[in-house]
Amino acid sequence: MSQYRGERDALRARAEGLEQQLTEVRGELQQTRSALHHAQQSTPWERLEQLERDLATAQKAVLELRGQMSSTVRPAPRANGAAVAAGMVALILAGTGTALILAARAGNSEPPPRRTTVTWPPPTPAAQTPLAGATGKVPSAVTPAPERIEARWNGQVVSASGLKLAPGTACSAEATLLDTHEQGALGVDALTVRCGGQDVYRSSDDLNGISMLRSGASTQESEGRKSYTLVYDDTGDRTGDRNQISLSTSGREARIWRATVPTFDLRLRLEPLASGTATNTGF
Repeated sequence: MSQYRGERDALRARAEGLEQQLTEVRGELQQTRSALHHAQQSTPWERLEQLERDLATAQKAVLELRGQMSSTVRPAPRANGAAVAAGMVALILAGTGTALILAARAGNSEPPPRRTTVTWPPPTPAAQTPLAGATGKVPSAVTPAPERIEARWNGQVVSASGLKLAPGTACSAEATLLDTHEQGALGVDALTVRCGGQDVYRSSDDLNGISMLRSGASTQESEGRKSYTLVYDDTGDRTGDRNQISLSTSGREARIWRATVPTFDLRLRLEPLASGTATNTGF
């Protein structure tokens, strides 16, 4: 019985020692909280690590104490009470140390970095539409309306087969040109060739066959006056009223012929340039 009493006294002394350690840890916790609250400075991490080591040592001592108490023969109620007391001390120490560490780390946590979105290069301001002036009109680029140009090239008969036209008979090539004021050659809308008062070619006649058409006109300007050159080919087998033609004013010649009855073959000499009269088409 005296041996059991001695062991109980020893356990009580150990428990008192653990309670003393708990009191010291609580004091350290209070001091650290005060330092964080008033001084707003970093927590002494070396001391926190030391407290963690002290807690681990205390827990180990409690476990050893519980082992000794379980191996000692003693009345069950008293043995259970001492073990429960030692376990409570260990839990209090562990909880206090964990709370201290979490509080210190929470106090030292830094706010997340602010994210800033930068767009580069900066957007270009949209172009502003000019405001109307005092007259209420907004200036704008105006495209001239298309123009029709009536041009005429004079010439004469060089030779004629199948037609009653003598060499030297006066001829003319009259074309309606279309100027859309775009880059490139002028368009050819219509062409008529006359010799000795009769039409030997009209682009408006019925075809009734094949037409391989190539046409175009160009402008030349000298001393403020415009003149025009013409290229026009309309060839291919056909049986309608439209004859075939190959004409180049730059080459100064033209040929007009018909391969079906009544056949003929006419050759002309033309002047290279022609003046013209332009009229606004209105569309």
